[in-house]
Amino acid sequence: MKLNKISKPDEERGWSFDQAKVRTDLFHLLSIFLAEKQLADELTGTDDPLWILASLGEPETTRLLISTAIVGRVLDDKRRREEHREEITVGKLLMNDAVTNLSMREAFNKIIHAVEFSLFMSEPNERGFCYLAPMIEVSGTLGRNQWSAEIDIIEYVRQFQRVFLSE
Repeated sequence: MKLNKISKPDEERGWSFDQAKVRTDLFHLLSIFLAEKQLADELTGTDDPLWILASLGEPETTRLLISTAIVGRVLDDKRRREEHREEITVGKLLMNDAVTNLSMREAFNKIIHAVEFSLFMSEPNERGFCYLAPMIEVSGTLGRNQWSAEIDIIEYVRQFQRVFLSE
């Protein structure tokens, strides 16, 4: 069977993404963190049916971060060729005992290449339940150098939308 190649010359070069789907992923990522405190306040105990739902935050956060980081990196590669843009800071990077601002591109790279992923939890509320703070830490190595990056989730989502999806 012979296959015919179909090109789309009118579309942008490279991969194209459904912006609505990317926005939905960003919305879900943000919603997980913003809903956590309210969820912790609503729990009546570990037998509360909402308790099961509370455990879904971490794996879904991981999936959404990796998904948005990959899409963001591809979109950033496209933009890099087309225009000069200011560096946006979404957190802090610690490498070789130096702390620097973490750009969006570097955040994408660190999420993709992380070997450890950590969440930050609040102190227990009056009922003894903690909630996720909207900050994550990813860490890994680059050559022989250890690095860790703290990413502000709210700023990550805000700047992703502003820089890559607001057109």
